[in-house]
Amino acid sequence: TSLPGDWVVAVQYPSEVGLLKPSRVKLSMSLEMPQHRLQIRRGQCTGGKAPTSRGNPSGDMIADWDRPVGMHTVEFECTPEDFDQQGRVWLRLSVQPSGSGGSMGVEPQWRFGQVLVDLEGDVTRGSTQP
Repeated sequence: TSLPGDWVVAVQYPSEVGLLKPSRVKLSMSLEMPQHRLQIRRGQCTGGKAPTSRGNPSGDMIADWDRPVGMHTVEFECTPEDFDQQGRVWLRLSVQPSGSGGSMGVEPQWRFGQVLVDLEGDVTRGSTQP
């Protein structure tokens, strides 16, 4: 469980794939706490490098789920700003109270119930595994 806040996260594929240049991402997730809002922004990678700890707060919003209960899915086409030189896709997750519910100044905690990621793309280099 966690208190509300912002996180910059990377989605990485198994190294056995080789070097993947992502072209499309399908992200499904559930947030287990109905009194929160989840926003997801893309474009968190700059110049092929991992972001600073604060990320890019003005990145394109790809999801805005208020009071999420159960699984929600978003799909998007990748741009160069979405992934770094290792093919990791960088996203910014923001979880904030939705203003519905709550009790007497106590901030409810939340947690991700499930996170599923499907990546599509072109493999540019074969696996280095024997």
